[in-house]
Amino acid sequence: MARPFKTTVEYFPHYVNEGKVKKLIENKYGIEGYACYYKLQEQLADSNSHYIDLRDELSYEYFIGEINMDGEIVNNVIEYLIIFLW
Repeated sequence: MARPFKTTVEYFPHYVNEGKVKKLIENKYGIEGYACYYKLQEQLADSNSHYIDLRDELSYEYFIGEINMDGEIVNNVIEYLIIFLW
C-alpha cells in the first residue's frame, strides 16, 4: 500500500541568505516583521495545500491568535507581501 498523499509539510528550510523579501520586511518592520514572516510560513506549511482563507473576520482573528502577534504587524506584513509579490 502506498503512503497517503500529504497536503502539508513538517519542515521547510530557513536559509541564511534568503533574499530581498525577508530583508525588506525586516528593514521595514524590525524583528517583529522578521518573526511574522516566519510565523506566516509556518502556518502555511501546516495548512492544507498551503492555503489559508482569511477573508472573514473570525478566521482572521483566530489566525492572529494562533501566531500570537500584534494584529497590526501581521496585517502590515501580509499587505506588504501582497504588494511586493503581486
